Amino acid sequence: MNLSDRSLIILAGGRSSRLGQDKVFLEIAGSPPILRILDATPNLDVVISVREVAPFQTILEANAWKFVPDESDFVVTVTREDRTAQIVPDPEPNLGPVAGLASALKYTEGQTVLVMAGDLPFVTSTFCERIFEILEANSDLDAVVPMAGGREQPLCAAYRNNVRKQVEALLEASLHGEEPLSMMRLLSRIKFRRVEADVFADVDDLEIITRGIDTAKDVLWAEEIGRS
Repeated sequence: MNLSDRSLIILAGGRSSRLGQDKVFLEIAGSPPILRILDATPNLDVVISVREVAPFQTILEANAWKFVPDESDFVVTVTREDRTAQIVPDPEPNLGPVAGLASALKYTEGQTVLVMAGDLPFVTSTFCERIFEILEANSDLDAVVPMAGGREQPLCAAYRNNVRKQVEALLEASLHGEEPLSMMRLLSRIKFRRVEADVFADVDDLEIITRGIDTAKDVLWAEEIGRS
């Protein structure tokens, strides 16, 4: 599949309440997770779903991204070389990653989409390529979701863009009190394949790649991995 048929969504709208500071900007071995994810996906245009646009625009512009003036009062667009990033605020905060995904998918052009939580400091380009290839080779699947720690990791997974319909339907049902609003509930609505660590064993460690930074203990872990 052509690289232009792939996109990246970074979900970074959380409040980082357990950590007490914005984890996507926390430096791990010299670079915050948000920039590490972008560095690991150099050929993908990206939509970043956020609570507040300004901090993300600031950090990207400080790292050679250039603001692109347009007529939108909602989305901020920045570019670096041939790459475009759109920073999209959640229409309503505090609804969680499904709501952020619904918002981001409206601006995503790729047929297959890598969906990442914004606090994953050790995503690699080899992991991204492998999971895209698995999804693209299985046209009957809506998503490919890694397994780590005995659990599905839907915020480090590849989806087809057309899951937007299911995402929006779940969001609507949740707003009417009919279903809980969670990524696990979304998985129950789509056809996906779980992939175990052995699928990536020759290139990456899924336990490291899929682990985010939620607590002070996670920060210590990440700093240790970053030094190794």
